[in-house]
Order: sequence, then structure tokens, then C-alpha cells
Amino acid sequence: MEDYSKLVIELYREQFLAYTVGLPVNVDSIFSVQDCLLKAIDKAKVKNEPTDYLVNLKNEVDFLKYQILR
Repeated sequence: MEDYSKLVIELYREQFLAYTVGLPVNVDSIFSVQDCLLKAIDKAKVKNEPTDYLVNLKNEVDFLKYQILR
């Protein structure tokens, strides 16, 4: 699970840096991380594992996407 946290933190770091200095935001990386988290949630559901942690991370990525891409 820690790898997913690092993935989201790195995404935030890269995208906000690009956004604040006026560089284009890499929309593909946002969607890629979002897709990765959705797959991890599905996999956890199949294995009957808790998904709260992953859902919270997905919500963070959704928030980032909303803030940057609006």
C-alpha cells in the first residue's frame, strides 16, 4: 500500500510544480495514476481486502484533477 501513497505524492509534486511555474500539466499521468488506483481497488475487492485506503488515495487524485483541469 505504501507504493500507492508514493505514487500519489509524486503525482501531486510533479503536477503542482508544473502548474505553478506555468508548464503544461501532464493529464495522461493523472489519468494513469487514477486508472492504477481503480485497478488496485478492484483487485482488493476481489480478494475481499479493505479498500478504504485506496479509495481515499483515489479521492485525492480526483481532487487534484478537479483543481488543475477545471
